[in-house]
Amino acid sequence: MSCCSDIDGTVYKLKPLLHDDSKQLFYKRVFGSEHGCHPELKETSEKILKKCGGVPLAIITIASLLANKPRNISEWNSVHNIIGSGLEKGFSMENMRQILSISYNDLPSILKPCLLYLSVFPEDYSIPTDQLVRRWIAEGFVHGQHDTVSLLQLGFSYFFELINRSMIQPEHLTDYESCRVHDMVLDLIKSLSTEENFVTTFDGYQHADLPEKVRRLSLQNNEEGHNLTDATLNLSHLRSVIVFPGATNLMPPLSNLPVLRVLDVEHCRDLENHHIAGVEKLFHLRYLGLRDTNVTELPKEVGNLHCLHTLDLSHTSITELPSTAIRLKQLVRLYIEDSVKLPKGIGKLKLLQVLSSIGVSSSPDIVGELGYLTELRVLHISLISGTGTWCKSYEKPLLDSMFKLQKIQELHIQSFGVPTDFIADLGWFPQHLKDFLGGGISRLPSWMNSSLSNLYQINMSLYILRQEDLQNLGLIPILRYLYLSIVEIESTEERLVIGTGSSQFQCLYHLSFDSCRAMGLMFVQGALPNLVSLDITLRARETKDLYGDFNIGLENLCSVRKVSVKIRCTSCRRCEVDSAEADIRKAIVNNPNNPMFDITRCYEYELDEEQHHDNLEAIEEEEQLQVINQLVLYSNCEPLTI
Repeated sequence: MSCCSDIDGTVYKLKPLLHDDSKQLFYKRVFGSEHGCHPELKETSEKILKKCGGVPLAIITIASLLANKPRNISEWNSVHNIIGSGLEKGFSMENMRQILSISYNDLPSILKPCLLYLSVFPEDYSIPTDQLVRRWIAEGFVHGQHDTVSLLQLGFSYFFELINRSMIQPEHLTDYESCRVHDMVLDLIKSLSTEENFVTTFDGYQHADLPEKVRRLSLQNNEEGHNLTDATLNLSHLRSVIVFPGATNLMPPLSNLPVLRVLDVEHCRDLENHHIAGVEKLFHLRYLGLRDTNVTELPKEVGNLHCLHTLDLSHTSITELPSTAIRLKQLVRLYIEDSVKLPKGIGKLKLLQVLSSIGVSSSPDIVGELGYLTELRVLHISLISGTGTWCKSYEKPLLDSMFKLQKIQELHIQSFGVPTDFIADLGWFPQHLKDFLGGGISRLPSWMNSSLSNLYQINMSLYILRQEDLQNLGLIPILRYLYLSIVEIESTEERLVIGTGSSQFQCLYHLSFDSCRAMGLMFVQGALPNLVSLDITLRARETKDLYGDFNIGLENLCSVRKVSVKIRCTSCRRCEVDSAEADIRKAIVNNPNNPMFDITRCYEYELDEEQHHDNLEAIEEEEQLQVINQLVLYSNCEPLTI
């Protein structure tokens, strides 16, 4: 990477900055602005800036370090004295490395292995955040309670702390779904990792300077077709193997890895069954990640893996779990596809906390056994999957099981094609619920109300939305993200009003509203006081026919900073879509917060072009008539009319 970015997303090239730009970057990162700097720190700040020599990465790194330290002169002088003087005399890789080393040495001890672990990834690799956190947990770097969700939350807090210290950079600032490591930072990490024999990278080219004993092995980029037998490596102490796409044929025989704890071959689509031969003999294995590979079945003896905590089989061709899987008594996280048939007795996995995703029609026995998995925190379930069918007899045992899941924090239910009144009327109280996704539900569940004090994210597709539903949703105290896809709005005469009252949607940060027909919402003055991002989708023809206009109150959202509008053009006249876009654009422009906005026309190729051509012909006929009338006036004849 030839550039770096601040935590707010501002991108800087490696070319040295002018002094004023250096000051602005430094003070913005530490204090928010130059005016926020305490007078006694001004002189030391200038000395530190001078030593950074205008190099953006050095400035951001040191500023991030100081932002996490007490703002007193002794601390700042200490940092100044540690920094070498080379950068002020000209750019030097060695001095840049020294500055990065200062930031590394200042890290809390719990974050150092998390940062060093990044050396397993290739240069310029886009690192998915969830994958990174899951691997930290598998390696034992995240120390906390045994509660999986708590470990995930703790792992993500480690991630954001490294972002805050500018040791890693978010790839997309709006979602933090992935990150990258600056090549200079990665160079330091790899050097430290080599010194501590933390990670060994093998890519088919390196044969010298490999350690005799390998602890963690990262296999990458085997373009030359080499294998590990060409290198004299002692793998008897190997604890982790991470394989990247293109390096599958570098994998050592699993029978040679007696103490292996982590095997992760995620996204290696050329990985087949023979590559994992002998996996059932890895008695110390805690993490087996086969996600997005071409594996079609697990060995029948997989139940021998008595230490296994995580089994990830999502996006594979596996259709059934072996019956011995019910012997995995230490299993905490199981990721599968909802089409996978589960063995009878899955309820014996008493420690299971994550189950994603299961299909009732694929594994009917799960409706009764689910109630035994009382430690579940994350449950993703599909009522119909593959070619399966739904039986009404599943309803009662499923409801009985759901009542027993009192620790659920993340619940996703896909129910398309299934009568869902029994879900909407489910008389339970998931008091720990934080994240809910519901697909194909008839109406808002009656249990979704202000009593859900931990619920911060809802993603639902509902057949019908009522005014009372908006009121109930608005009273959920810490709701921050709301995604609604609606088929029908109950009222056909007036729009539903959103955000009225002092307690309505006080914490909502993002709202996504997809109206399959007419746009039936109205944002009144003062609605959604903390809304930052809004996405709406509407049909132009239905909205115009039902409500007469496109006035939905976008100008009333006082805090919104980004608005995205999608207009569906199917069966519309072009003039109708033009009118819709003009009205929406005008409302956004009139918003006093001056938000960024994007208006997109969807399915524009489905415009009613026949009517469009009729309009064009009428316009052309009118223009021709005007010309004729001009000629008539010159000839003193009576003007023509249509």
